[in-house]
Amino acid sequence: MAVPELNLDESPRAATMPAIEPAGVLKPAPYIVDLYLEHLEEAGFLYEQRLLLLDDPQLTWRDLSDFEARFEAHLDALLIGGDPALDVCVMRAAEADAGELYAMALLFCRVDRLSAMMAVFEVVDADDARKIAAISSALEQTLPEKWLMELLRSLGTGNDVIDRVIARVIGYTRLKAAMPLISVLPRSGATDSIVWALGRLRDSKAQAPLRSLMREHKDTDIRGAATQALARMGDLEALNECQRQIFTEHWARFELGLAGGRSTVRALLAAVAKSPDVEGVLALGMLGDVQALPALVGFLRTEEFVAEAASALELITGAGLYEEVFIADEIDPDELFEDERKRFDRGESVSEGVDGATVRRLTRDPEKWTQWWRDNQSQFNGTMRYRYGKLYSPSVLIDALADGCGGSRVCRELAYEELVIRYGADLAFESDLPSQRQQAIVDRYREWANARIGQTQDGAWYFAGQLLAS
Repeated sequence: MAVPELNLDESPRAATMPAIEPAGVLKPAPYIVDLYLEHLEEAGFLYEQRLLLLDDPQLTWRDLSDFEARFEAHLDALLIGGDPALDVCVMRAAEADAGELYAMALLFCRVDRLSAMMAVFEVVDADDARKIAAISSALEQTLPEKWLMELLRSLGTGNDVIDRVIARVIGYTRLKAAMPLISVLPRSGATDSIVWALGRLRDSKAQAPLRSLMREHKDTDIRGAATQALARMGDLEALNECQRQIFTEHWARFELGLAGGRSTVRALLAAVAKSPDVEGVLALGMLGDVQALPALVGFLRTEEFVAEAASALELITGAGLYEEVFIADEIDPDELFEDERKRFDRGESVSEGVDGATVRRLTRDPEKWTQWWRDNQSQFNGTMRYRYGKLYSPSVLIDALADGCGGSRVCRELAYEELVIRYGADLAFESDLPSQRQQAIVDRYREWANARIGQTQDGAWYFAGQLLAS
């Protein structure tokens, strides 16, 4: 959404939002109401399914276009239903689940029903992250430009739902509205969402308040988010603060994985040896230095860190050491029948078979990783940085953005953050964008990388496009 820098003083604030009144003159027949509710429910179901499939290791983001088309068919049916269908959505809002709220928010945007959208903000719990995310996702895609001023003027007025949603929309669409967010930051209850958005905007005017949050906020999650936002802006103070906090703060270790240099590896190895955590283990993999391999293999023997250690090893080596294992379902004793509960309490099997699923995952066997390293060590240079067994470079990150870890959403999001933080390359990617838009961004990233061939050193550590000293 291309709009100029926004100034909230350009137009007067409306005194109040209009109350919602049913638009239809005649009430639709009950079976028509049921039909609209069915379309809304089906659209909500498809939204929830798409979210699940985004994290399904058996699928990639390219496999979701069918779900997106089916969702649009139900939304079209509600659009054709006109005002009566909209009124049904309004009446359903207070009881709607996240998927239904996503569908109705899209609907309200497409038919320009701001009063209905404002009413939804009033009935949603500000602490319901799933519903907030659903509404935000809808507005991120289709927010009418004519709504912007009214919504921005609503920031910081005490409705944290509005603050969270609008901050997400501003960040997601890269709308040039940093100053409204900065101005409400001290009094809003949506600090996390605002910090995330400011990191997306990368506006230098946000550096001072973000530095303050990074150093002083009592919530460690906020401190970490502020640090990452600053790193996205290329602020070296974020890197310096993480190095100062590496032995005491878990968030600092993860952020160093995103932004640190080769000298960080030695400090991080010392920190995780003293007080290991999942953030530090993953950061060692993100940094891509093979000197971390012995420590990571060692963490495979610690149940608390075994999954992260395997992921970190794969990030560096690209060994592809996968295995299929059966994972039994956890049993909730409160859901058992009386005789089953007695057997469970005695440590006996509660059924003839064992419920569960066979999953494909990276091997957690330290001997297999050790043997692989013995066989392949000669292919690696101990002074270089690697990702998936290749010298770290923009092109390798773009490959990961397209298909990292078999299309894993987490790996793809990580690759995007690194493209921004390491090379200053921000093409406004988000992992939940419609598949066609994601493909277009991946293609643009490839064009960007091809135009820069020879301008960066493969296997080196960068920050904000600048080579870091070893």
